[in-house]
Amino acid sequence: LSTEDPKFRVAVQIFLVWQIILWRKNLVFFTEDYTNPPPIGELIHEGMYDCVIFDPRVLWRFNSAHWEFILQRFISCAHLWDSAAMLSGAFNSTVASWKALDDVLRVRSPRTRIILTKVVVLMFLTLMPVFNDDDVTIVLIPVLAAVFISVLELSNELADPWDCDYHDVPLRTVMIYLATPQLLEEDEEQLDAAVAWLNRGLTEDQWDYGTPGDCFAIPRKRLEGTRMGADVDFHDMRSLFKLAGFKSWELFLEAVEEDMFEAEAGGARMPAYLRSARSGGGSSLTSRRVLRPCNDS
Repeated sequence: LSTEDPKFRVAVQIFLVWQIILWRKNLVFFTEDYTNPPPIGELIHEGMYDCVIFDPRVLWRFNSAHWEFILQRFISCAHLWDSAAMLSGAFNSTVASWKALDDVLRVRSPRTRIILTKVVVLMFLTLMPVFNDDDVTIVLIPVLAAVFISVLELSNELADPWDCDYHDVPLRTVMIYLATPQLLEEDEEQLDAAVAWLNRGLTEDQWDYGTPGDCFAIPRKRLEGTRMGADVDFHDMRSLFKLAGFKSWELFLEAVEEDMFEAEAGGARMPAYLRSARSGGGSSLTSRRVLRPCNDS
């Protein structure tokens, strides 16, 4: 990101983790894998665990469309878009990739298709020597059977490559890697302050920070980059309760809690799964790698 403000870098990392969690929520919902689902808490960095966007009620109420809107609004208010549109291009590519992966993981090939195909192939191989007494055909039947079975197994692997088998892509490990933040050394030091600032903005709509004249105070004038001189005040940023259509954070929590209770009473299992994100603290994830900022950052 084209900023030296650690708050902004940490906030963007938190929003990215939020999307990964919303992605997992959708997968669990559409696959109905509630028997032994991977815990949500393993995706949250221990220093980011107290952020309000990981609250079960927030995870219940919002989806990927809200995530895309609020992240775009945050980047715009922070004036992080560059004139060459490199960041916007990367953002659009990331969103498109996530949507494509989401479609692939949710729209699986039905198991009945694989079973019926295998039955048809086996019937064909069984009936060939019965209705064809040619010696060459009978001798080649085992070879054809081996080829057909190999093709069937390969198609089965390609139809559902996300699992824990030998040739599968370990989806759980991939999601943990994507959720592991890539923090700079200064970001690690300012992590608690950045999370507290983001929480206050998202729940109280108060985005001021520091005292006037401080290097990273809000509001302030942007002092570097292509948007030098722009006002960084977050007046156009939306809080979570306003995004959901409520007048206050307390009313939002009360309404969502009631909605989750009613859904759970009706047999829904998602509320209990989302509450598991708060049932043991954050994971032991550390930074993917700790980097020192470059001089031209």
